[in-house]
Amino acid sequence: MTRIVIPIYKGRLSELFYQCSHFEFVEIENTVVKAYSVEVPNINDLMELPVWLKNKGVTDVIAYKIDPRIIKQFITLKMNLFIGIKILPLQDIVADFMNGNLITDYKLISEITHDNEQQE
Repeated sequence: MTRIVIPIYKGRLSELFYQCSHFEFVEIENTVVKAYSVEVPNINDLMELPVWLKNKGVTDVIAYKIDPRIIKQFITLKMNLFIGIKILPLQDIVADFMNGNLITDYKLISEITHDNEQQE
C-alpha cells in the first residue's frame, strides 16, 4: 500500500511544506484510494517532521517548497519526495499522482538544492 502526505493550506497544496494548516494522508492500494485522513502534528522542531511522518506510515511526500535541511532525512528514511509540485487542490494532486502526471518545477528544485549546497 502507498500512503502519501500532502501539506494543505486553504484547500490547496501549501506553498511551504511546514507552514500548512494540516496534512492530508491518502492511502492508495492497487490504484484505488482507500482512505483519506487529516492530522496536525504536535511538533515544535521542523527536523522531527520526517520521523513523525515515517511513523505514520507515509511512503510518499508531495510538496511545493521544502526546507532543504530535511531532504536528507526523507532520503535516509527511504521516503519518496516529490518537490516543486504545482499548487493545486488535493483531489487534483492525488489524481496526478495516481496517473503518474505530477509535474515538477525544475527551476524551484534547482533553487532549493542550490541553497542547500551553500548551507553545507
